[in-house]
Amino acid sequence: MERSDVPLLVGLSRCDPDQKGLSEILNKAAPFVEPMGRIFMIDVETHSAIARRFEIDKLPATVVFHRGRAVTRIADGADAAAMIQAVLAITAEEKV
Repeated sequence: MERSDVPLLVGLSRCDPDQKGLSEILNKAAPFVEPMGRIFMIDVETHSAIARRFEIDKLPATVVFHRGRAVTRIADGADAAAMIQAVLAITAEEKV
């Protein structure tokens, strides 16, 4: 995450039902996000250090990372459009 020059839309979850729902939303966002950024899904049971490092205490969570920093935390229950908009906001700032 630290070496990425493009925004990373990251879904973090702990269990299969949460992961499945979040994955579905991220998949809907993918065609719009992937030309300008990347999407990842992280299981925090396997990668708990990531959740601790970025102080993710409520799961599932969706965060946009850019250049190694968590720049936007997207509200729980957000739809694909909100996730796309969060990535677009970062790419728009880059162009200014």
